[in-house]
Amino acid sequence: MLLPYLPGPYDRKAVALSFMMQVPGVVGLLRNRAIDNSAPMSADIEGYRERNRHNPISLQSSLGDWDRRVMGIDRYRYEPSGAAYNLFFELPSNEIGTQEFVVYNPLDEQQMSAHDADRLQLSVEDQNRMRGYRATRDAGRPHWKSFYFD
Repeated sequence: MLLPYLPGPYDRKAVALSFMMQVPGVVGLLRNRAIDNSAPMSADIEGYRERNRHNPISLQSSLGDWDRRVMGIDRYRYEPSGAAYNLFFELPSNEIGTQEFVVYNPLDEQQMSAHDADRLQLSVEDQNRMRGYRATRDAGRPHWKSFYFD
């Protein structure tokens, strides 16, 4: 099986998508590997919480320090969420036109929205009702959930 070279800034995602569409079951394997590889980042977040008695306000930065070692995933992302936090990544989907976001929340209160403006402009009740994803699924590991957007 040959993977095409596609020039441009999305090389890794294009190659990952090409590969995933050719090999059945590879999406689940990549999802599980990315989840496993996120453990050091989650442990560091928990360590921060123990030392400071609150979750980090932000981990926004120009570089991601935790190695994903998974083709097609650019970095892990973090956001505080109430008493917990969401740790997430976008996994290239083998469904054309679909984005999959895989989200960890230690309290099983995972959230993902289609638009950042929704989080600023809608009430909490409307946000919970109108997130914009077409489906959610258990990601196969405790406290992990997948959100699918068209």
